[in-house]
Amino acid sequence: MWLADGGALARGEEAPPLAVAVTPAFAERIGLTLGGVFEFRYDGSGRRGVAVISRFTDAVPGVRTIIAAFAPMENLLVSQLQRGALIVPPNSIWAAGPASADEFSAVFDDRRVETSRPGIAAGIVGALVPGWWIATAGAALLSLIAAFAIVQTLAISRRRELGVLRALGVPPRQQAAMRAGELGGVAATALVLGVGAGALVSWLIVPALVRAVTPGVLPLAGGVSVDIVPLAAAVGLLLGGLALIVVAEAFGVARGARATIPGEESR
Repeated sequence: MWLADGGALARGEEAPPLAVAVTPAFAERIGLTLGGVFEFRYDGSGRRGVAVISRFTDAVPGVRTIIAAFAPMENLLVSQLQRGALIVPPNSIWAAGPASADEFSAVFDDRRVETSRPGIAAGIVGALVPGWWIATAGAALLSLIAAFAIVQTLAISRRRELGVLRALGVPPRQQAAMRAGELGGVAATALVLGVGAGALVSWLIVPALVRAVTPGVLPLAGGVSVDIVPLAAAVGLLLGGLALIVVAEAFGVARGARATIPGEESR
């Protein structure tokens, strides 16, 4: 009865290690891998036990840190009885199933029952998403403003070329196509390089930032993932804005070429 293991453990025989599941952070902290053995203490008593890592788990329910270990209650009670005749009462009991909190509380003389909020980890990490999209929208807007300013500056500095090209027999429509092709190629190259560099920097920096503001929560939420649909929409809007700038500049070149009178500089 006291052995609580069906008599499998002979008298005087050393109790086997307690099989536990640990988080990868726990194993890394104590420097052990699967099958590693470590010593633990039963809280509230002077007894110590030995545990063996039987499996890894991403998180332990009810624990706010990623450095945690877990053992089934019945296995823990058996390990206590194998090492003495006293049981250290648990300070909490975790349960999962269809029973309501009221029914569970009634089993334990109407004691208070705390229920977990589903998706709390995903909610905490998800609260950061609007901030990232606001930053993305702001970066796209600033990029379009900078591109428009650069194109306008370029148009002013190259205004004399319109008369020279017209004197050489280049019609306004062809001048507009030449300027659109030039700006379109630069914009497309910049967009591809910017998206690639941004994806690389985000992959290197964003997970670390999320872990910094939500310590211990990211593993529970399943890590950082990329939502392709809104990201593609943001890139599409940026591409559309650049296309509008290029088209507007092409129309401006055509209009300027028609109104330009070849001067002395075209000779």
